[in-house]
Amino acid sequence: MGTKNKTIKILISIFAVTTVTFIAVFYVYVSDYYRVDSSAIVSVTNSKYITRDGSITSLETSPPSTIGFIFYPGGKVESDAYLPLLNLVRNKGVKPFLVNMPFNLAVLNSNAATKVIDSNPQITTWYIGGHSLGGAMASHYFSSHTDNIDGLILLGSYTYGDVPLDRTLIIYGSEDMILDTSQITQSENVTIIEGGNHAQFGNYGPQSGDGVPTITPIEQQVMTTDIIIEFISEDTHPN
Repeated sequence: MGTKNKTIKILISIFAVTTVTFIAVFYVYVSDYYRVDSSAIVSVTNSKYITRDGSITSLETSPPSTIGFIFYPGGKVESDAYLPLLNLVRNKGVKPFLVNMPFNLAVLNSNAATKVIDSNPQITTWYIGGHSLGGAMASHYFSSHTDNIDGLILLGSYTYGDVPLDRTLIIYGSEDMILDTSQITQSENVTIIEGGNHAQFGNYGPQSGDGVPTITPIEQQVMTTDIIIEFISEDTHPN
């Protein structure tokens, strides 16, 4: 009996040490993330069009739109870094919903879109998308919700799951050194932004391992917005 109790105590001790170590490593990992460039978003965050409700930041259009765009941020990127891009989308008449993910990791809440959709019955046409890891998780969600989401928009990302490619838009920069372009299997609705890179879809500074852009963040985001709006317009107003 004594030997058995000793073995149990050893196992408990090993489990406790392993758990504490895992928590410590995870905390260090998630604490090291890309923070928003505050100077780039000050005019957006002070906008009267922004509403924050828990983990969801929405940008209202004028007049109110019935087209919604749910956006999942890139992995380990502060969500507000995408406000300048989404504000450009808002200015074109599409209402964005930016999701603030737990620990800045969309993989921890890939079903966040369900709450957004359920809370906004005034939106009748939905698109979902995201940047990098956020795009992959948006794709995963879309793969099982193609009945109530009209299209998928990926920035510096590729599809994850079984999604209708004719309803999927992929945009990436020619200087993107992070995206594995060999994983892009479609040829339709794929646009390369010349001079753009991986990080400049958001405003969080250079990203480790990325290429050097030859255009500015605002130039990349304006071009991205135009491509997104064209994709949505063709989908909602087909010839």
